[in-house]
Amino acid sequence: MKKQPEATQKKSLWRTVMDWWQPIADKIADFNSRVLLGIVYIVAFAPIGIILRLVSDPLRIKKIEHSENSFWEEHHSDNIDVEAWRRQF
Repeated sequence: MKKQPEATQKKSLWRTVMDWWQPIADKIADFNSRVLLGIVYIVAFAPIGIILRLVSDPLRIKKIEHSENSFWEEHHSDNIDVEAWRRQF
């Protein structure tokens, strides 16, 4: 029988160490990603969302200007013919 080269023996030792380390590294990576993404959310996105909710009113339901009674906008259509309806898109 031939003796295996030394490089092959080291590779099997390396593979043994990797097989032992991989599940531990996966758990560490999963924990780190959750923590880092949680910190990014809390530091960046949450304050921006809170500020936008306090400042903006996209549905315009909070306050009506004193000069206007409502936000209703009249629809003005200049083109009312059949061809305009066919070319909508």
